Amino acid sequence: MSVADRVTRFSADLYDEAAQESRAQNRSVRQQLEHWARFGRRFAAETSPAFIEARAALEGRRPVEDLGDTASRIFDAELMARVEEDLAAVDFAAPERQAPTTIGTYETDADDRVFLTSASGERIYVGTTVNGTRSR
Repeated sequence: MSVADRVTRFSADLYDEAAQESRAQNRSVRQQLEHWARFGRRFAAETSPAFIEARAALEGRRPVEDLGDTASRIFDAELMARVEEDLAAVDFAAPERQAPTTIGTYETDADDRVFLTSASGERIYVGTTVNGTRSR
């Protein structure tokens, strides 16, 4: 290990997914994890119109149903990543040792728009309801 290397821990499920993908991509597990980290860094810095649209929707400044196909896929991927991160922080095996954790609450406004308000107060527009059913 070089001086520049740092030791870090990954969840077992992420490591296992990286091991599986690394075989398909002819990479070591470490190379696969580094690839995903670099991809995530580029994703976070992306400024294309589709990424800007997706970020606006995640911040509640743009209706999700107005997103194009690419922006919609970006929105869905980012939202799923946020949910997975929140779920990974919850210890379901030992609820008595958990601090109270809230991912967020859903609410609708007078126009049947659905919003997710995170525990940190971030309000994310997620769609509209049609006769009580969420649609995008």
